Amino acid sequence: MIEYIDHKNLAPIVITTYKKPEHTKAMINSLLKNDLIDKSDVYFFCDNYKNITDKEKVHKTIQFINNASGFKLKKIIVRDKNLGMVTNTLTAINSICESHEKFIFLEDDAILSPYFLTFMNACLNYYKNVTKVMGVTGWKYPCGQLTSPDGIIFTRLAESWTWGTWRDRWKMYVRDDSVMSKFNKNMKYEFNFHNTNLFWRQLVGNKNKRSETWSIYWYAAFFLNNGLCAAPSETLAINTGNDGSGTHIEKNEIYNSKITKKTKFNFNDKIEEDLEYFNKLKVFFNSHKPSVLHRIKFRIKSDIRKYLQL
Repeated sequence: MIEYIDHKNLAPIVITTYKKPEHTKAMINSLLKNDLIDKSDVYFFCDNYKNITDKEKVHKTIQFINNASGFKLKKIIVRDKNLGMVTNTLTAINSICESHEKFIFLEDDAILSPYFLTFMNACLNYYKNVTKVMGVTGWKYPCGQLTSPDGIIFTRLAESWTWGTWRDRWKMYVRDDSVMSKFNKNMKYEFNFHNTNLFWRQLVGNKNKRSETWSIYWYAAFFLNNGLCAAPSETLAINTGNDGSGTHIEKNEIYNSKITKKTKFNFNDKIEEDLEYFNKLKVFFNSHKPSVLHRIKFRIKSDIRKYLQL
């Protein structure tokens, strides 16, 4: 894959942070182990604190970022006020797209393989003219080993965690309830991975103002445009945000995984959904699908947090 790396045209890295200094430190330290980091431009978009109780954590996060080095260019954008995850994320991406044709996006709770940037940049170059490929990710769900452990696989599921895309694909993103009118019954069934997941319910939750997310609309853009996401057959990243420290995620261990030691993946020119991965994802989603009681409890908890403005 190295032959597809253009050192003069590496994708800029967009990183959003909030109030998790230890997670941010671990993420940056793993990023600094990547060979291409000293040739990469990194943009930090640091959201400001919402409550006085978060002020110290936010300031510690920003302080660590200020002291971090090892990048070709480092630019830190500290928000004047708390924008929230959705606005901080979308304005960061739109800002980068004004001056760059591609980007890599990270949140503060990722731990990365030393090979992550190589994989992402190579894929962004290799598939840049294949418009059906709408995104690239370094993440693979812990749903079991695949038949082709050295290859790149494709999934309908747009990833919003350790991912990258191109400006022309990002233009397809629409965060508007109008996208829901484009789905018929069968499309909802397919969107939900044959009803093993609750992706459609996320759109409904946003419409009803019970939740405020952005990534489900990115998946909707993929789905409505028949797009696919390129992913490694073994994960190049893990998520440490499921430890209960996040604002929108409950503590759980269902996404626990191990970073692969592989440093080579074969490009796949058969641009179609990997059915083996699709079927394994259905089993994974169904086995972790929350019960009705759990969903009710989570909704009540979310409503209370929203009412108290936590």
